[in-house]
Amino acid sequence: IIKYVIKENNNRMEIIAGVIENSTQNAIIKSLKYKSLGVNKLLVISPFYNKTNNEGMIQHFTKIAQAVDIPIILYNVPSRTGVNIDLSVIRDLMKVENIIGIKEASKEE
Repeated sequence: IIKYVIKENNNRMEIIAGVIENSTQNAIIKSLKYKSLGVNKLLVISPFYNKTNNEGMIQHFTKIAQAVDIPIILYNVPSRTGVNIDLSVIRDLMKVENIIGIKEASKEE
């Protein structure tokens, strides 16, 4: 699907691909694959099911960001993943150069 979208898009707009993996290593593999296909940005979901702590969440996103040099948008959707990306985690991840934003889908204010 990604190959088709990139081909049909013909550089008319940026393509953001979703990385939906609960394993950091699998998320890195998928991220690198998407980059090689020509994706412009990644929307990376928090690791679901694992219910990681804050440090684990920071390590997960940081390792992905270090492995791939395209912009990353965090995706916080605790109703689907079972975990919320805490504000303290977001503050730490703001220091990672290619993490550029967050898609917020929690009910927290």
